[in-house]
Amino acid sequence: ALCVIFVLVVLGEHTPHGEGGTNMVLLYSLWCLAFIFLSYLNYSIIMVIQRWPYLLPFKITKKAVLWMDRSFFMISFCSFIVFNYIFWMNYPGQPPASSCHNEETETELDCSVPN
Repeated sequence: ALCVIFVLVVLGEHTPHGEGGTNMVLLYSLWCLAFIFLSYLNYSIIMVIQRWPYLLPFKITKKAVLWMDRSFFMISFCSFIVFNYIFWMNYPGQPPASSCHNEETETELDCSVPN
């Protein structure tokens, strides 16, 4: 927990901000943390099902648990790939390529990436 807090503080203080004060690296890290939390939640639920199967009102087989785990993996993996594409390629709050979002003041620099 302390490591996560340290990373969030460092990202908030030392990472350049885009338009409106948004910090894209911090936002990306928080979304990735949400994906990690969902994976941990999936692991916890499967461990509960395997450890205490009598708590469920119905019988569940090991094959069904394995199927649930693999299905969750495929859904979360595909969701993460789509999330990365949308976040880094089509993010609406991203500053234009011609602006220097690392600069404190407006300058006459051309920050566009040559093709």
